[in-house]
Amino acid sequence: MRYIISVDAGKHATKCVGRKESKQKDKQVFFNTRYYDMKNGDMEVYGKSYKITYQNNDYIIGEQGELYDTTTTKTSLIHKLATLTAIAKIANDDKNPTAVLTIGCPTAIYKNSKLKEEYRKFICEDNPISVTVDDVDYTINIEKVIVKCEGSGIVYLEPHTFIHQRVGILDLGGRNMNFGIYDNRVPVPSSLFSNNYGGILLDTIVREDLSSYYGEDYDLITANNAIKNGGIIINGKLQEESAQIVNNSIDNYIENYILKSIKEKNINLSTMTVVLVGGTSKFIIDRLKKYLPHAKLSNKDTQWANVEGFQVVGLVKAGVL
Repeated sequence: MRYIISVDAGKHATKCVGRKESKQKDKQVFFNTRYYDMKNGDMEVYGKSYKITYQNNDYIIGEQGELYDTTTTKTSLIHKLATLTAIAKIANDDKNPTAVLTIGCPTAIYKNSKLKEEYRKFICEDNPISVTVDDVDYTINIEKVIVKCEGSGIVYLEPHTFIHQRVGILDLGGRNMNFGIYDNRVPVPSSLFSNNYGGILLDTIVREDLSSYYGEDYDLITANNAIKNGGIIINGKLQEESAQIVNNSIDNYIENYILKSIKEKNINLSTMTVVLVGGTSKFIIDRLKKYLPHAKLSNKDTQWANVEGFQVVGLVKAGVL
């Protein structure tokens, strides 16, 4: 059976949408982009996790995973495992799926034709691909791999925002920050860039500031929860003074990492529409409006905007739309 599938294997989480060619509605798949190598000890699968066997090696990917990628590249084992797992979960009981696959890559890779081609070949280098997911054997045939720039999905998902407009897209994922200007939906090459200033950096800044204030060695999970909750919770009670610490940390992140990176490209955001996508965006938008009052979130769920936009591309390329 032929499927149209799009995968955004982010550093924090993998988002995937896909459908059978004959269907009208996409199925969603979501799991953490972390894995555990069973060479370190046999484990049962718990939580939102999947067991995957690839090239005679066993892994657990998802919530139970411990290892994650810390680089901007996508040609890593974890991204291959995440993509194959996502395809298998869309195919479900179809053990021989054929996929028209759309995937995203950081801007730095997208602008380099050699690296982009390496990524494309890496995903389907052993095509058709034999893989076992949750004890089901699959032979996945990847018919076509379409590589799109991370952050650009919203252009295809909400074209009305970009027609005859100059728009800056700020994509804040778990590890990467991607930025680009689009004139009437066409990317301006000199404006496109990516770096490691994603949500994990914000978590790190908040962690260090909270640890310094309270004299405790807090972890990144505690810091991330503090961002989501508007402060740190100690003994079940929200600490009021921590709210200001978190806000100051977010301001530091916005000023010295996000806006500084864009200003260094000699880009003036006040003259254009600014749209935010990516999972980190919704946690900073209120603070960002201090500096960019006209900035706004995508109309779709920021975490899903990219991959759903990629799916529009995939459906067109597959001849479905």
